[in-house]
Amino acid sequence: MALIVIGSDVGACLAAHEFRKLVRREEVVLAAESSKLGFSRTLLPYWAVGLVKSPVAVSKNIISIVDLVKVVPARLVQLAKNGKVEVDGNIYDNPRVLLSLWPELRRNGVIDLITPKDAELLRESLERVRKVVVVGGLTALPVVDAMLRAGMEVQLVWNAEGFDDDFASMIASDLRKRDVKIVAEIPRPERDSVVVNYGFGNPPHMSSLGLGGTKVRVNWTCRVVGCSHDIYAIGLATEVAEPEGLVHAVGSEEEVLLQALNFASSVADARAPALRRYLAVRLGNTVYASLGLTQREAEEHQLEWAVTRIRGWGAHKGTLVKAIASRNGELIGVQVATDSENSAIIGLLYFAVLTRAKLLEASRALSPIDPLTPSLSDPFSKAFRALHRKIELRPEAKRAQRVEWS
Repeated sequence: MALIVIGSDVGACLAAHEFRKLVRREEVVLAAESSKLGFSRTLLPYWAVGLVKSPVAVSKNIISIVDLVKVVPARLVQLAKNGKVEVDGNIYDNPRVLLSLWPELRRNGVIDLITPKDAELLRESLERVRKVVVVGGLTALPVVDAMLRAGMEVQLVWNAEGFDDDFASMIASDLRKRDVKIVAEIPRPERDSVVVNYGFGNPPHMSSLGLGGTKVRVNWTCRVVGCSHDIYAIGLATEVAEPEGLVHAVGSEEEVLLQALNFASSVADARAPALRRYLAVRLGNTVYASLGLTQREAEEHQLEWAVTRIRGWGAHKGTLVKAIASRNGELIGVQVATDSENSAIIGLLYFAVLTRAKLLEASRALSPIDPLTPSLSDPFSKAFRALHRKIELRPEAKRAQRVEWS
């Protein structure tokens, strides 16, 4: 069975690359909508202002020469509801189709930052203006960060989806300290400003496949829910239905890469883990991340939960951890703000949330970060131990006290 990948960003290319490493005999076609292949959308705003030399994260030679993937322009691909796909005159009967979907506003006066061509348009616009209005909320912080580093005046259209209100307020305070003006709605385009959309809006029109709505829902293997054919999707225009029945919107390119890995593993009949929220964004020297469920989502789904907040000290004085656990002692969500040099811990925290690790197991696995540092000297270990006491030790102590009084 052939694989048709529609997209040219790093997520689409990684999916094709990983699939080819696992499956050698099937034909793989990559339909690219951009002349630059393997570009990272996180790097696009930095490239637009000249802070990085190239947005490309995966070489075209790796895809076309090493992986033997056939690369064609996306305009040569025609999709049909009956499952057939036509590629440059060749008909494929019911192939696997993977779509890389990025939301867009498609509004006059707004630059949807989706491809390197859009980044070039942004670069040209920035030569004439000094004010940038960024649409996309916290997902769009890469654009805010790049514009601030380039000395631009920035406004951000506020949307804090993926974070609890207390964490979102902290990020908003950090933005205001950097002279970022927060607004509630998209203002009308002005001559002295440029409006940039990053990760907000609707997915590309896919009516031929029956895909529509604000988000395309997929499961943890990235298969489109409710689609009778082998149609898969990754990207910020998707939302993931988790095994427990919970749903979260994909909010960062890091999670898109996890989607690509899950897709390749699942279609090669390898075991694919569940997908949880992995939202990580940078502002200056601080990285903010939301992993798994938020406290608000735990309340909405009527889960029994406990939460703790710990602020770091010493070498971790710039760190704030909010950990959320179920009443059986499993880690279901973490929100963290930390200095960029400590950001490697975020990946470890994600896999602790992914596996629903027990609190003491997570504490022992993640601490000490430095083998020469005592085990209670970091805020992550302290947060997990505090939750463990709250969930397991205090109820046991209260029960023992009631027995003693009786």
